[in-house]
Amino acid sequence: MRVHVLALRGFTPSLSWDVMQITDLPYPDPGVPDARSGPRFLLWLWRGQLGGQLKSLAWGLLHQCGVAALPLSVGLAVQAVVDRSGGRLALVGGLLAVLCAAIALGDTMLHRTAVTNWITAAARVQ
Repeated sequence: MRVHVLALRGFTPSLSWDVMQITDLPYPDPGVPDARSGPRFLLWLWRGQLGGQLKSLAWGLLHQCGVAALPLSVGLAVQAVVDRSGGRLALVGGLLAVLCAAIALGDTMLHRTAVTNWITAAARVQ
């Protein structure tokens, strides 16, 4: 893992709301891992990146809620066509566009936070 993290040292993400930057790695003092057992070690690692895990949870929730709402919006669109309501069909089309944007944003940011969590975890255990 050391090669991958060091290869990315010069990379700085372009989004300004990032708290963790790749250039902050490796950690000067990642702490002392609890190596008494595998689960304790994973718990120590999880505590060290709780913020990143919560970000991933939030973005994943946005993505999954958008996906879960697609069947409802398609059903509303079919019902609008059956009722011959052009206004409702246009509203449902807008709803579908918003859902697709939420899915794309949620999936993109979920991937971004998952990779950040992976790289920071690898840097923490070097």
